[in-house]
Amino acid sequence: QLPEIRNIWVENLQCENMREESILLDGVPGCEVYDVTIKDSTFKNAGLPIKIDYMQNVTLDNVTLL
Repeated sequence: QLPEIRNIWVENLQCENMREESILLDGVPGCEVYDVTIKDSTFKNAGLPIKIDYMQNVTLDNVTLL
């Protein structure tokens, strides 16, 4: 049985020069991730902006992609 993952909070994250996605949120079928918040964060120079799969209730609050 796969675990249940809930209530992830990320705040004030600053990232630069990522090779791939600036934000990659990737669960697996049958093991979705619930209630993810990314707040007050900046992502600079990413190859691709955002990829979200198998997630429920994702909040991006004051997130900047440059």
